[in-house]
Amino acid sequence: MNYKEWIEQEDLDTAKVLLTNGKCYASAFHSQQAVDKSSKSLVIYLWKRSCKTHLLIEKEGLNPFSC
Repeated sequence: MNYKEWIEQEDLDTAKVLLTNGKCYASAFHSQQAVDKSSKSLVIYLWKRSCKTHLLIEKEGLNPFSC
């Protein structure tokens, strides 16, 4: 497992522990972080380019709600 996979897994593991202990808000935050990092990794893998932005959907033209 490389460091990026480890970071993504760490967020997911943290979310599970927090949820188990009734910390729903913090669990939701770490769950979102894990999904965000995984999504960016997929974009990098599929399109072979990095994306250093918080607006990944707009940057990659993936927003179904944009005109």
